[in-house]
Amino acid sequence: MKFNLIYLFKLRSILVLSIVIFLQSFIAFAGNSNFKVIALYTGKNDRAHVSFVHEANRWFAKAADKYKFSYDSTNNWENLNKEFLAKYDIVLFLDTRPEKPDQRIAFVQYMKRGGAWIGFH
Repeated sequence: MKFNLIYLFKLRSILVLSIVIFLQSFIAFAGNSNFKVIALYTGKNDRAHVSFVHEANRWFAKAADKYKFSYDSTNNWENLNKEFLAKYDIVLFLDTRPEKPDQRIAFVQYMKRGGAWIGFH
């Protein structure tokens, strides 16, 4: 049990550090902090995923306030369409992926138009 807790703590630290580095890099790359982020998640079944989704949403909301970008999140994967994605500069998948073919097509088109994405698992 002790090994697992230490491993999880280290994994969480690496994840948080990766997110911070990404956000700082993106802000520097973007040249301003007026970008919009949307996080999609399922947050069901697996306790670790549910916990991560809650922690990630709290952390990103605080980072958005601090670094002056917009952060939204939703568990409605039906929003994964061309019109909805056009509002955002970065898409996050916090714990799963789009399941329906039309959602996947919309996401591929978003990426081909220059969208940015981070996937967590």
